[in-house]
Amino acid sequence: MLEVIIAVAAAIGKDKSSIRESSYGVAGSMLHYPEMVATYDYLPKELDKLDNADMHLPILNCL
Repeated sequence: MLEVIIAVAAAIGKDKSSIRESSYGVAGSMLHYPEMVATYDYLPKELDKLDNADMHLPILNCL
């Protein structure tokens, strides 16, 4: 995911790039996985390292 964000920002500009992530969302028969909390902890930290990275992450109380 980070590679895609970096590529999009390089192609159209960081100020026009954003990602919207549905935290802890599942689709169909997809189940929560053990590393889910670590994933949603890691991703914003890595995006914060990128200049002007914008992430929309709805906060859900589902744990």
